[in-house]
Amino acid sequence: MTLALLQDGAVIAMEQWVDENNLLEVFFSHLCALLESKSLSCSDIATFSLETDLPTGYTTLRIAQTLINTLSFACSE
Repeated sequence: MTLALLQDGAVIAMEQWVDENNLLEVFFSHLCALLESKSLSCSDIATFSLETDLPTGYTTLRIAQTLINTLSFACSE
């Protein structure tokens, strides 16, 4: 899995790990590490998006999309 932080379309930080079917358990620790590496918080992020080549019905994809939607909602408040 790859989680990237983009600024003006360019990758400024990236976090990668092996998918062990535990995305829900590890996503937020990877996100926190990524943000901390650039001294940012979720409120500093304008847009969260998901790009993937996983099949539509793949459970990890559905979990990832739910996480992105949740972050987008929580950080827009």
